[in-house]
Amino acid sequence: MSQTAATARPAHPVRTCVGCRQRAVKTDLVRVVVVDDGTTQTVVPDLRGAAPGRGAYLHPTVQCLERAMQHKVFGRALRAPGTIDLAGVVALVRRPSPAGAAVNQERWSTSS
Repeated sequence: MSQTAATARPAHPVRTCVGCRQRAVKTDLVRVVVVDDGTTQTVVPDLRGAAPGRGAYLHPTVQCLERAMQHKVFGRALRAPGTIDLAGVVALVRRPSPAGAAVNQERWSTSS
Protein backbone atom coordinates (compact mmCIF):
# COMPACT_ATOMS: atom_id res chain seq x y z
CA MET A 1 0.00 0.00 0.00
CA SER A 2 1.52 3.33 -1.02
CA GLN A 3 1.28 6.56 0.93
CA THR A 4 -0.70 9.46 -0.46
CA ALA A 5 0.95 12.83 -1.01
CA ALA A 6 -0.81 14.19 2.09
CA THR A 7 0.68 11.54 4.39
CA ALA A 8 4.07 11.05 2.76
CA ARG A 9 7.07 12.12 4.81
CA PRO A 10 9.09 15.03 3.41
CA ALA A 11 12.58 14.19 2.14
CA HIS A 12 14.15 16.66 4.61
CA PRO A 13 13.08 17.95 8.04
CA VAL A 14 10.79 20.98 7.85
CA ARG A 15 10.65 23.77 10.46
CA THR A 16 8.65 27.01 10.86
CA CYS A 17 10.32 30.42 10.80
CA VAL A 18 9.44 32.43 13.93
CA GLY A 19 9.53 35.64 11.87
CA CYS A 20 7.29 34.97 8.87
CA ARG A 21 5.64 31.73 10.12
CA GLN A 22 6.41 30.03 6.79
CA ARG A 23 7.51 26.40 6.75
CA ALA A 24 10.88 25.70 5.16
CA VAL A 25 13.48 22.97 4.92
CA LYS A 26 15.57 22.99 8.09
CA THR A 27 18.80 23.72 6.19
CA ASP A 28 17.33 27.00 4.87
CA LEU A 29 16.79 28.32 8.41
CA VAL A 30 19.04 29.42 11.27
CA ARG A 31 18.52 27.68 14.61
CA VAL A 32 18.87 30.01 17.57
CA VAL A 33 19.10 29.18 21.27
CA VAL A 34 19.30 31.11 24.53
CA VAL A 35 22.58 31.14 26.43
CA ASP A 36 22.15 32.24 30.04
CA ASP A 37 25.33 33.27 31.86
CA GLY A 38 23.50 34.03 35.09
CA THR A 39 23.13 37.76 34.48
CA THR A 40 22.24 38.03 30.80
CA GLN A 41 20.16 35.90 28.45
CA THR A 42 21.58 36.05 24.95
CA VAL A 43 20.02 34.59 21.81
CA VAL A 44 22.82 33.12 19.71
CA PRO A 45 22.88 31.25 16.40
CA ASP A 46 23.38 27.50 16.80
CA LEU A 47 25.46 26.92 13.69
CA ARG A 48 25.96 23.21 14.28
CA GLY A 49 22.41 22.54 15.39
CA ALA A 50 23.67 20.68 18.43
CA ALA A 51 23.37 23.18 21.28
CA PRO A 52 21.35 21.93 24.23
CA GLY A 53 18.02 23.42 25.09
CA ARG A 54 15.03 24.76 23.28
CA GLY A 55 15.65 26.16 19.81
CA ALA A 56 13.76 28.34 17.38
CA TYR A 57 14.23 28.70 13.64
CA LEU A 58 14.51 31.86 11.57
CA HIS A 59 15.09 32.64 7.90
CA PRO A 60 18.43 34.47 7.66
CA THR A 61 16.78 37.60 6.23
CA VAL A 62 16.42 41.09 7.63
CA GLN A 63 12.65 40.97 7.02
CA CYS A 64 12.11 37.85 9.13
CA LEU A 65 14.44 39.11 11.86
CA GLU A 66 12.68 42.48 12.05
CA ARG A 67 9.24 40.85 12.14
CA ALA A 68 10.35 38.48 14.90
CA MET A 69 11.78 41.38 16.90
CA GLN A 70 8.68 43.53 16.34
CA HIS A 71 6.38 40.80 17.61
CA LYS A 72 8.81 39.81 20.41
CA VAL A 73 8.64 36.15 19.49
CA PHE A 74 12.08 35.05 20.67
CA GLY A 75 11.14 35.17 24.36
CA ARG A 76 7.99 33.13 23.75
CA ALA A 77 9.47 30.66 21.28
CA LEU A 78 12.51 30.01 23.45
CA ARG A 79 10.57 30.23 26.74
CA ALA A 80 13.01 32.83 28.04
CA PRO A 81 11.41 35.21 30.55
CA GLY A 82 12.69 38.75 30.88
CA THR A 83 14.97 40.73 28.63
CA ILE A 84 17.07 38.92 26.06
CA ASP A 85 20.00 40.17 24.00
CA LEU A 86 19.66 39.60 20.24
CA ALA A 87 23.03 41.06 19.16
CA GLY A 88 24.44 37.72 17.95
CA VAL A 89 21.47 36.96 15.72
CA VAL A 90 21.30 40.53 14.40
CA ALA A 91 25.01 40.42 13.50
CA LEU A 92 24.62 37.13 11.63
CA VAL A 93 21.55 38.17 9.64
CA ARG A 94 22.79 41.65 8.79
CA ARG A 95 26.24 40.42 7.76
CA PRO A 96 26.69 41.12 4.03
CA SER A 97 26.78 38.03 1.86
CA PRO A 98 29.65 37.64 -0.62
CA ALA A 99 29.18 39.59 -3.87
CA GLY A 100 25.54 40.26 -3.01
CA ALA A 101 24.69 36.60 -3.53
CA ALA A 102 21.86 34.95 -1.69
CA VAL A 103 22.90 33.65 1.70
CA ASN A 104 24.00 30.06 1.26
CA GLN A 105 25.43 27.16 3.18
CA GLU A 106 28.82 28.83 3.69
CA ARG A 107 27.14 31.11 6.23
CA TRP A 108 26.93 28.12 8.56
CA SER A 109 30.60 27.33 8.31
CA THR A 110 32.12 27.17 11.77
CA SER A 111 35.64 27.78 10.51
CA SER A 112 36.61 31.40 9.99
